[in-house]
Amino acid sequence: MKDFVLGASCLLRGLARLREPELRRHALAPLLLSALALAAVLGGGLLLGLGPLWEGLTGWLPDWLDWSAWLLVPLALMALLVVAAFLWVPLAHLLAGPFNDALAAAVARRLGHAVPQGGGWREALLDLLRGLRLATLGLAGAAALGLLALVPGLGLLAPVGWVVLGAWVMAWEHLAYPLAWAPEARERAQERLRRRRALRWGFGLAALALASFPVLNLLAVPAAVAGAVELWHRAAALPTRPSRNAR
Repeated sequence: MKDFVLGASCLLRGLARLREPELRRHALAPLLLSALALAAVLGGGLLLGLGPLWEGLTGWLPDWLDWSAWLLVPLALMALLVVAAFLWVPLAHLLAGPFNDALAAAVARRLGHAVPQGGGWREALLDLLRGLRLATLGLAGAAALGLLALVPGLGLLAPVGWVVLGAWVMAWEHLAYPLAWAPEARERAQERLRRRRALRWGFGLAALALASFPVLNLLAVPAAVAGAVELWHRAAALPTRPSRNAR
């Protein structure tokens, strides 16, 4: 539980760092491009996805329970927001990859790490590939869970699946920025993040919650990028905890 809280707190620390003057200018471009991605996905989702989602949630109800369909409205809204996060966050990374990398490097320097200067074609290509990978995962996951939502009865399980898969994607894809740096620090952080899973689950769920919350979700991508650097910084300094398989 302590690791879970620590992981979630790193997201909050990343959000707080966006107010620092030295980092604010690095967060501006990711914020604007996130707003563009969010507007595009929400507009398309309302036009194309709301009807099938609602049908999947209510289609299994017998006729005599039609009156209770309104009870599922909060669940439908939550599912729509989580699905939107599944899609607009990958799009935001695809658009703002180089700017996110600059923001992550600026946060790392504030924490006392020496980070190589980017800006070359290799870094730009890696940012593009990272964004495409996240977009592919998001689209594949949303498609699979969208099909599940259309199955009467099983549609109620789709929001749970979106939350679990969304938290996993949010954690690892934002951690990809700091983990792309120094090999030794990367290996230490990866080892601890794998052995102490609650760290990344706490961070991933907190990032997904922020990405699903209206208005505040505009800050989700830059906050998660900065928070991932905080998590990477803290994970590298944590003691190794034996995995369950090693016990």
